[in-house]
Amino acid sequence: MRFEELRGKNRLPVYSVCDSGFRAYGAVLDNDFSTVERYLLEKTTIPDTRNVYVAHDDALGALPVSEQVRWAVFGGGEIQTGYCNGNTHALDALEWHACPEVNYAATDLVLMLARYADIAAGRIDSGRVRLFYLPRGTAVSLFAGTLHFAPCAVDAGGFKCLVILTRGTNLPLPERENRPGRLLRLQNKWMLCHRERPDLIASGAAEGIDGENLKLIY
Repeated sequence: MRFEELRGKNRLPVYSVCDSGFRAYGAVLDNDFSTVERYLLEKTTIPDTRNVYVAHDDALGALPVSEQVRWAVFGGGEIQTGYCNGNTHALDALEWHACPEVNYAATDLVLMLARYADIAAGRIDSGRVRLFYLPRGTAVSLFAGTLHFAPCAVDAGGFKCLVILTRGTNLPLPERENRPGRLLRLQNKWMLCHRERPDLIASGAAEGIDGENLKLIY
């Protein structure tokens, strides 16, 4: 079982989203995402390096489960249904939104999560981050304010993950709001990054994660 293998290989504890401890960060959903899985596996690709993020895909947004989630999780508000595919396995940064985020694992993956309350004076220690295994076929809703970043791959094949957010999330900020070092990086996206990601710092992100840049071993 991959979950047990990950727990055995990693110095850091790896929990399951089915564990009671996950309830501080989000909730597991019981909707049928099988059509999403087929689309992600058959119609989307994994880049050779790092990740690709598509904020909204019309075909995904047209699937019935997207409308179900719009009401069950977002209360009927406008949403965007996209995906994140990639190969990363490090923490690198933490972001959060003023809305829930729904993730569905079309492949096994791990989420690195922390709580907004763990931030002190605009900084957070990576020791506050917890690793949660999200097996293929499982969907979760991360609570508004839950700190996260891109999923982590659990093998060399990479990961594919559905991402549903409030419509407009991750759009560029108006020029008057776009200031280097500010926590608000894009619309409805606040972020802190680790010093080991100078590319993010150079782009204007706030350096604010202390301690080790956590990495998942697989």
